[in-house]
Amino acid sequence: MDTAGVATHRRLDTQVARERFALEAAASDAALAASPDGAQGWVTIAGHHLRLRVAGRELTDRVPGAFAQVRRHATSGGALTLDVDVWDEAGARVGPPDVEVWDRARSADGRFFEHATPHVVSWLDRASHRLVARVRSARGLSPGSLFQPFSGLLAVWLADRGTPAIHAGAVARDGRAVIVAGSSGAGKSTVTLSCLAAGFDYLGDDFVVLSSPEGGTPHTVHAVYGTAHLDRDHLARFSALDRATEVPALPDGNKVVLRIADRFPDGFTLAARVQAIVLPRLAPGSPTLLRQAPKSAALLAMIPSSLFIRSSATPAAFRALAGLVEAVPAYWLEMGTDLSAIPRALVRLWPGA
Repeated sequence: MDTAGVATHRRLDTQVARERFALEAAASDAALAASPDGAQGWVTIAGHHLRLRVAGRELTDRVPGAFAQVRRHATSGGALTLDVDVWDEAGARVGPPDVEVWDRARSADGRFFEHATPHVVSWLDRASHRLVARVRSARGLSPGSLFQPFSGLLAVWLADRGTPAIHAGAVARDGRAVIVAGSSGAGKSTVTLSCLAAGFDYLGDDFVVLSSPEGGTPHTVHAVYGTAHLDRDHLARFSALDRATEVPALPDGNKVVLRIADRFPDGFTLAARVQAIVLPRLAPGSPTLLRQAPKSAALLAMIPSSLFIRSSATPAAFRALAGLVEAVPAYWLEMGTDLSAIPRALVRLWPGA
């Protein structure tokens, strides 16, 4: 297996990792079997079908509700490609496995990955296509702490399928999208939410997936999560979004999570053809302007955070992002303080708009 781009992970003996995953998977199976109030749904991301199983009443809305689209029944076409099982350790009738936990770890052969936070321990087996997640205490979680569940491990798995995750947002009109790229704090959420409020279609504010062209088709960007992440201080500027459910991301933090997909179903789309890359830059006191940017700037805006932070820096993922940058134009978006000027500037990228 390709293990490029995972140097930040603790390296585990493969047999040790196999045993740890087996213990986590067995505990997850037991919790799912013992849960009378669990939930099951199906998620499709870039044509890949995920079965999502959740054990524990406290998690049954919060985990499925984070995704852009969850169905009650399996899709009629396509095979199941990933099982995602989530359970609540505190609320289950099953004891957690007695194992050491690391922030990030991987097996020596690259098959097994572990990501852990103070609240959630997740494992991915790339060979059996299974992801298991143990929430230490669902009641102890703040409402927004699972706004992008398992994003790091999903990025690894999606990169294996040739559909890399991008640390970027995206908005669309008439089936054509612009990707909004930049580091944390660059203004991705401001741009995407301003466009949503102005009637654009929304695909995400900082985690979307790219599929590369086949047979001359253009690059396509796909939604994963139906949420947005925003500084509380900025929320009052988006009065048009007052229908979105607002929940705190962290008990003592200044971030809030907006449930976009379930409150704005007509303003959400799952996929669109990419026609440009936009690189926002804050310019307080200046008018909002759109101007051509070099392709090198677009590449630098996407690759470090998309591939290395997300642990999915495979050669194929790099080629996909480089191919996108080569195929479409890039623009700087110099943002002033007038939010309504952002969609007015971007609409120029849609011919005839």
